[in-house]
Amino acid sequence: MLTAAGALGAAGLLADGNTVPAAVALSACVAFAAVNSPLLFPPSPGAEEARRRSAADGRPVIRWRHGT
Repeated sequence: MLTAAGALGAAGLLADGNTVPAAVALSACVAFAAVNSPLLFPPSPGAEEARRRSAADGRPVIRWRHGT
């Protein structure tokens, strides 16, 4: 959603002939979207997957609960 808003804002700036601010705005929105993307920070594995990985490599499973 933010990338789409950035693209629309950049398109408006580009239509007015402001190419540098358009490129900066679009680049900033794309960078923000990339940093907050689930591709960069994948979700944690579930309990079964954690047990399987622990059995495979011997590392302990550490559980963390928010707020406790």
